[in-house]
Amino acid sequence: MLTALKMPYVAERFLGVTIPDGGVMYACSYDGLHKLTLEEPVRVETDKERREDYAALKSKGDALGIFGGAPILEDAQTKIAYIFDTRADTQRIEIHRAGKTETLSFPTLSGDWFFASLSKCGGFLLLAEPYAIEVQKIGA
Repeated sequence: MLTALKMPYVAERFLGVTIPDGGVMYACSYDGLHKLTLEEPVRVETDKERREDYAALKSKGDALGIFGGAPILEDAQTKIAYIFDTRADTQRIEIHRAGKTETLSFPTLSGDWFFASLSKCGGFLLLAEPYAIEVQKIGA
């Protein structure tokens, strides 16, 4: 049902990410604004002139991160559920699809922020926190 995309190194610490749309997402870090193309292999393009530029991130799409955000928790095929525990080392995410439930654990190194979101197309599940981004491809 879920297949993790192999993510290359992007940055050490993130301020936020955008909800994937059309197989593309963005991440804002202290190193720049990063465009991630979500296909194997995941490609990263970095604009180093946009370091810590959260406004530039928000201009690219629905941002999730240090300043909050509204994740997509449900679409016609899939529903996800989680409660962000700021003190936990791992976040638990439930994925409900086609009458089945799958549970993922995502390690969190920071209690600053964490989001899980479906992509706009419904083809991806995004998990992100300040030190890590994980993208799962949703299959049949």
